[in-house]
This record gives sequence, C-alpha cells and structure tokens, in this order.
Amino acid sequence: MTDQNPNPHHPIARRRLLKILGLSALTPLILPEQWLKPKIELGHLPPHAQTSSVTISNLVRSLVALAPTCARSGNTGNNYQISFDYSSPLGGIEAGAVVSQTSVYDNGINTSFTKTLTAADISGTTLAGSVSYTFCAAFGTANSVTTSISLQTTNSLTSNTISYTMSKPSGALGTSNQTWEIG
Repeated sequence: MTDQNPNPHHPIARRRLLKILGLSALTPLILPEQWLKPKIELGHLPPHAQTSSVTISNLVRSLVALAPTCARSGNTGNNYQISFDYSSPLGGIEAGAVVSQTSVYDNGINTSFTKTLTAADISGTTLAGSVSYTFCAAFGTANSVTTSISLQTTNSLTSNTISYTMSKPSGALGTSNQTWEIG
C-alpha cells in the first residue's frame, strides 16, 4: 500500500495525512473509522438560572427635611430619599419591581425592608432610567449609616448591590436611643 496521493489535484484526506505524518500506528487508536459530524445540542435556561443583566449605580441617600416628618410607634423621625440609576436590557423596571434596602448604623443597629416600586418612583423606561423613593428613619445614637440596595425586576432578575455611606445630618432627629427605618 502506498501513502502517496494518487491524484495530485485532489486534497489528501485527513486520515491519510495523519498516516503520512507518521502517526499510522496510533491512527486506529485515536481516530474513528469515519469522520462524524459534530453533535450540537441547544437548550434554554430557566429564568432563575439566567444571569442578571440588571445594573444599578449612582446611589444617593439624602435628608428631605429636618422637621419631624414621620413617626413609628410614637417616635418621630426624618424622611430620607434614596435615588439611583438603572439599566436593564431585558426590561422589567416598572411598577411592581422590588428594592431591597439594608442599612448598617455605626451603633450596631441593622435595619432592612423591601419597597415595591410604583410608577411614581420610576423615571425612564423599563430598560433605563432612575428610581427615587422616600422612607422614614431615626439615627438614634448613631453618627453614620451605610445603606445597601439591590433591585429585582418584574421578570425576576436581580441587580448588583450598591452601597452609600452618609454621616448623620446636622439637626437630624436622633436624640432618643432608638435607631430605626421604615419604608
């Protein structure tokens, strides 16, 4: 048997080329008898397994007014505003999307709540824009707070988490020992 190409105008088959290159002893062990088409399988990930493409940024927490503007269990607090930008190529930022907010005060008090957004909280489209909402809080004996938020879209995708640290505003309520937040 000869390993030379009998017809120089046609390319040499891969199997024959491997034999020519000196792998003829290994060829039966590493190659199938015939070349097979690659098998391609396609599938779909369920929504809970899809990666998030929701991004939030530019978180700001600010005091709305110094006067006692809200109360919880007889204790007065101040209204604060949270605002941030969002981008969601798959949409879902609309009334019904949920913000999860956690605040860690420097006096050891941790608070958390969820806020279901209304159309009034959202400025922009379901794909990109900004969110702004108010909540009631009292610093108590704390001097600073770090607030972290994430956003879950109406199509169940969750954003990254972002944080913002603020010092207790001068004049903000907090003479009692109670530190709290309500959404």
